Amino acid sequence: MSPEETRGLTRRLTAGALLLAIGIFASPAGADDSALRIAADHLVRAQLPSGLLRYDFDFAAGVPSADDDIVRQAGVAAFMAAYYAETRDPRMRRAVETSLRTFQALSVPVSNGWWQGLLETTGVPWVPIGRRTVWHAFDRLGLLYRPHGDGRVLTIDGTHGSAYVGATAMALLAELLYSNASNDDRYRANRIGWLNGLRAAHIAGRGFRSTPTNFDESAFYNGEAWLALSDYQRRYRDEAVGRLLNSLDAYLMRRYRDDLGTGFYQWGTMAAAVRFETTADRRFLDFIARQAARALDEAPWSETRSRNTCAMVEGMATAAGVLSQQPEHSALAKRVAERARAEMVKNQRFQIPLDARRVALGDGAYLVSRHLDEFAGAYRGGDSSVSTRIDYTGHCLAAMLKRTDGGHQAASVASRARR
Repeated sequence: MSPEETRGLTRRLTAGALLLAIGIFASPAGADDSALRIAADHLVRAQLPSGLLRYDFDFAAGVPSADDDIVRQAGVAAFMAAYYAETRDPRMRRAVETSLRTFQALSVPVSNGWWQGLLETTGVPWVPIGRRTVWHAFDRLGLLYRPHGDGRVLTIDGTHGSAYVGATAMALLAELLYSNASNDDRYRANRIGWLNGLRAAHIAGRGFRSTPTNFDESAFYNGEAWLALSDYQRRYRDEAVGRLLNSLDAYLMRRYRDDLGTGFYQWGTMAAAVRFETTADRRFLDFIARQAARALDEAPWSETRSRNTCAMVEGMATAAGVLSQQPEHSALAKRVAERARAEMVKNQRFQIPLDARRVALGDGAYLVSRHLDEFAGAYRGGDSSVSTRIDYTGHCLAAMLKRTDGGHQAASVASRARR
């Protein structure tokens, strides 16, 4: 097949931004439209006056924890934007707009100068012993980054030390999904600022700093940033972003080719799918196939049957959709799709139903709480979990948006969502 024919095929496989930016053709048998709808309803209700989402709730204690995570906040906003892109639900649109405005207010400026680039080339930031002491010293001297410029990074407390690259990447992806679905370009300045924030965080020949003050790479953040940049490039074909991705593609596929245990899997598979659609380069197809095969081997059912695996399903669903169109990978695609279906049937055990009086925890135990009604539609982390968290629900929402038949779970609820 010629590159032109491959490009034509992959374009036909992607019916828009959502399919390759958030995943392709997943299949949750047992994840019916009511499960999707009440999950979306829960996330809309979870939005606080601050614009952030109610992060979690411990039913045993009867209170939320004191924790929060700006990366998960932004990630769930991206999932909500994906839901809006599918359903055009006006309530979800308003929620996503509120999130984007909140992220705008929480973002701080950043840029790099010649000194930051020179410092990276020396290798000093990666000394094996005492590197954090070195970073603190350079930070006090103002040598790690510049707190001004055309980049923006998302931080929950206004400091660059907590401006995680994963949060910035997910905010960018949320804006890309929203603006494409709505034709609303009001947040373009945010889009460009977050894009430039990611570019400032990129380490030449490597992945990304975790924050402007932390040179350690995170598999999660590397995958999230790869996905966001890939989706941006697919839409806008920016020459500078293209050069960055050419280096990043090779590095990440080499570094994580055999790595399934660090949180990179679903993000990397989705990013590789976008890159394959954009470039028709079969290196990305090979990476998706290798990762899918390893996911089947390294995450046996016996190890996942009691925990929420919606995030894993996102990667498997994406892989099944891409590989099913390649005859040489059809058998693998079928195995992956079947596993994704089985995982989603099991994952539905962890959703809190409407009007619940108690929730089964497994082994004959039940969770009883007067707060269950408040969290109808939310997902727990597994059989024994007595708490919910926004990313459990966000990942399950994303997984339920996909089907192996090439349609969308959300299509059947779209008319009701618009009411």
